[in-house]
Amino acid sequence: MGLKDRLEKISQLDEHNSAASTRFPNAASKQKAGVTFTPETTAPTTSPEKQHALDELRTKIDAIMNKNSLVPPTPSVRREAHRRYIVPAPRSDNWETTQCPPSRSSSLPPPGREISNKHGCFLMVEETLPASYSHGKCRIGDFSETCANALSLLANQKTIGNCRCTDALFLDLETTGLAGGVGTFPFMIGIGWLDGENGSFIIEQLFARDFSEEKACLTYLLEAVAARSFLITFNGKAYDVNLLATRLTLNRLMDNLTEMPHLDLLHPCRRLFKHRLENCSLTNMETQILGHFRSDDIPGFEIPQRYFAWLRRREPSLISDIFYHNRLDIISMAGLAWSLSKMLVEGKTASERDTLNVERLKIERTGNGNDIEGLMGLSESSDRTVALEAMEMLAMTHKKEERWQEAVAIWEKIIANYPRHYPVVIELSKFYEHKERHYRKALATLEGFIKKAGFIPRFQREELEQRTERLKKKIRRALEHQQRDLCPPTGQDCQ
Repeated sequence: MGLKDRLEKISQLDEHNSAASTRFPNAASKQKAGVTFTPETTAPTTSPEKQHALDELRTKIDAIMNKNSLVPPTPSVRREAHRRYIVPAPRSDNWETTQCPPSRSSSLPPPGREISNKHGCFLMVEETLPASYSHGKCRIGDFSETCANALSLLANQKTIGNCRCTDALFLDLETTGLAGGVGTFPFMIGIGWLDGENGSFIIEQLFARDFSEEKACLTYLLEAVAARSFLITFNGKAYDVNLLATRLTLNRLMDNLTEMPHLDLLHPCRRLFKHRLENCSLTNMETQILGHFRSDDIPGFEIPQRYFAWLRRREPSLISDIFYHNRLDIISMAGLAWSLSKMLVEGKTASERDTLNVERLKIERTGNGNDIEGLMGLSESSDRTVALEAMEMLAMTHKKEERWQEAVAIWEKIIANYPRHYPVVIELSKFYEHKERHYRKALATLEGFIKKAGFIPRFQREELEQRTERLKKKIRRALEHQQRDLCPPTGQDCQ
């Protein structure tokens, strides 16, 4: 029973009590309930304080009931009345609206067409970019030159190396929030791929004009995914794919996204450029790597509010910026994939530090210890920090391949130029102690570092003390064996 119904029932009870007061003239019992009787009449009267409280309660109940009576049209009515999203939906002038930032573009959203399937319909905006279209430093035609082997290294998934660049599906979502979970609704799904015939780039934006159109959008997406071999996203492993998996489960659709080979461009971007870029967002990568500067782009935090305002008001200007934003994200992902793959293949970057990170990524992902020409060149760099890291990486590569002479030569060179570099001192001491069993050389290496280092952090000092004590015990033990004519093999030099 609603509040208004309860209030009417209370009024009826008051009238009933008034009619019954003639049969029960005992006024004292009624005064306990807040009702007083006058000598002239037996009808009850309410005290002013109580009457004022009841009037306020009635006013609040009427406001609540009037507000709840203004509900938007049902999804079925909206679909029948508005097949094109550019037609405003009829609404009551009494609807409450929230303040929404003004559109940065006076133009309408790009024209689209309605797509229908067994689960309903939705709006799709299509665009084909020619091979001559430029996006920053790259052209659409360059995307077809993307090396699949380089993409497999970036993703650290060998299965991508067996595919072609035209088998990639670029994916980007626009949602009602960033929290994830069942309460986040992906109202726009942007996908793109390369056309192998003419080198063009095809973009499709699936737009749900209402919450009821989600299942139709997801069904179309699954068909597009089935035609491709792997995904390319930006932060898709942490957000986009997980959100889509949740929505597919809620709509009782088969999830074929989670197990699909997946290149998330955010991770290699952090590996390669975090040393000089504080922000590794897609827009910043687009500016710093591709040289494309966005103008009048909508901030991401405004997008959910824009969509909710669109659901209430159906004004085209509210979503035109969202289409533009999503389109740029898809094109930028394609350009970034091409740029990163080119860096891995050609080794050309903007700085020696970027080149060092590229070489590190290649060696870690391929496990090929013979591809060290790039590191050898960087070891002679005028930048002492770059040269030191390159020599360290080169020495560890030789160690992994058991090329001990080359590794020791580099370690000794590092100690000669950087006598306070603790990690290399430990590596050289471990080699003398465990490989050559030359305990005195290992001890001399540690003591030389202690003498030249000056201040040594506590955790390093404790490790050095443990190593030196162990080496001294081994030396004493070897001398005792020599005195008993039980010297160890010739390799155990204790001189």
